[in-house]
Amino acid sequence: MLRTIQLTVRCALACFSLSTATALAADSVSVTLGGDPTEEVPLPVTVAWTSSLTDPYVYVTVKPAGGQGCAASHSADSSNSTTLISTDGPGSSPGFIRNWTAPDPGQFILCAYLQTTYSDAVALKTAGPIPVTVRQAKATISVVAPARVDAGQPFPLSLPGTAELRRYVWVTSKPAGGRGCAATYDLDRAQSTVVISEAALQGTQTIQQNVTASQTTGTYLLCAYVEESYGDTNAEATASTTYLVGPDPCVSARGALSRAQSSVHVQEKSVSNNRRAWQKFKARARSSHGSTRRYYQALTRRAHSRYQSAVRRRANARATLATRQDAVTQACG
Repeated sequence: MLRTIQLTVRCALACFSLSTATALAADSVSVTLGGDPTEEVPLPVTVAWTSSLTDPYVYVTVKPAGGQGCAASHSADSSNSTTLISTDGPGSSPGFIRNWTAPDPGQFILCAYLQTTYSDAVALKTAGPIPVTVRQAKATISVVAPARVDAGQPFPLSLPGTAELRRYVWVTSKPAGGRGCAATYDLDRAQSTVVISEAALQGTQTIQQNVTASQTTGTYLLCAYVEESYGDTNAEATASTTYLVGPDPCVSARGALSRAQSSVHVQEKSVSNNRRAWQKFKARARSSHGSTRRYYQALTRRAHSRYQSAVRRRANARATLATRQDAVTQACG
């Protein structure tokens, strides 16, 4: 009889412990997310729950981070959130999945609620705030243009780029040396000329297009933007380069060098001629007398002055020639 009582007590204690553990673990809710949250890309959101109820209500909401956190229940939270998941029953679920697509990058939080009814003031169980960082789609761009183009003439523009999602490319042009490229196309276009508008880009590709150079000579700045749409406030990639509109600098430098060489030749000849005249009049003044001597002395002084002026002009011409030779080296390599 005693043994029977002991077995009965042990069984009762075991059943009580089991029921207590079951009750403690009865209600729970959790949320897991897919990897690499990216703007415009569906992100799997999985909610799992256990409940002693046969038909519980389960909700998952999403909102931008930095404001309110998770409320005490879904009805209290729904006014400042978007309901991502709304389902009821069965009593437990290893995973109920919905895709959530964030239109833009940013910081968000998810909140999960396990409730008896929709209108519960306090949920049975909650999970969150669960932080989610949604990244911007990746893109790259570069601009390849000729170093020099003729005024008013077409020239090829090449834009090698990549875009993780379908994006668009805009390119602007403006005189260099003033304002640089703005942060976005919408900010830059007001002070620039648009040379490429809304060229589609996705994956790895090279956009190629002929554009027409300005009629005004000078150095110009090209600015390229990869953006989601017109008016986007956050470019995914930017690039820039400069090009010269005008004559070939090598040809211009060689022309200037040729003129400098001719000038040196002229000044060398002038120095020789004036030196001979000076020496001739000086010799005649030495061999003359009286008024004739004074006449040749005057001619000697004038010829000497002209000779000195010719020497100065030759020195200036030689300095200019050296400058022009350096310019050819820089312009023509």
